[in-house]
Amino acid sequence: MNWIKSVIEVMKMPVKFFFAICLFSGIIFLLPESLINKLQLEKFLKEYGMYISIAFIGSVSILMINFFIKIINHYKKRYSTNKLKELLYENFGKLDQHEKAVIREFYIQGRNTIELPMDNQVVAGLIKKRILIQVGSRVLHTTYGLLCSLGINEHASELITYDMIELPDHDPNEQERQRIIESRPRFILEIEEFNRFMRRI
Repeated sequence: MNWIKSVIEVMKMPVKFFFAICLFSGIIFLLPESLINKLQLEKFLKEYGMYISIAFIGSVSILMINFFIKIINHYKKRYSTNKLKELLYENFGKLDQHEKAVIREFYIQGRNTIELPMDNQVVAGLIKKRILIQVGSRVLHTTYGLLCSLGINEHASELITYDMIELPDHDPNEQERQRIIESRPRFILEIEEFNRFMRRI
């Protein structure tokens, strides 16, 4: 069992370490005999040639394993990202007016992250739908709920259009501006009022 643990420990070493071994052992085997004689490596190769061979084969094998693992992980990540985008796109088609209003806040405030009550039903729903994600671990207990910094999932951000969240893609006229203001979540207005009050103290 000890040798298995040793192999596992060796496998944990950096890839560049195995690349260096592979390069070193490979170069020695590729050296022409005249250069080996000139460098006085004949005795070294006779005594340690078998170990150099093992090191070369082992390092090449480990490098190939790492290469295939990277390829597999790349395609797994790509697949999961595509599935997530499909899910997000589907969820965007099911947003209600309250959820759209929360997402609009990021565009109204022009910020990547804003403080929102994560235990609010609408906000919690957007987190569950993986549209919003928590940024940082700081959580404040307030009368408005558990306030924390939330941001729009980067993959969701790529899919969002103004039309999805009912924002005009031009400078809004007075009627449009009034509609947007009136549809802002009440807790957002309360949080803003509280922050203004705290700044005056």
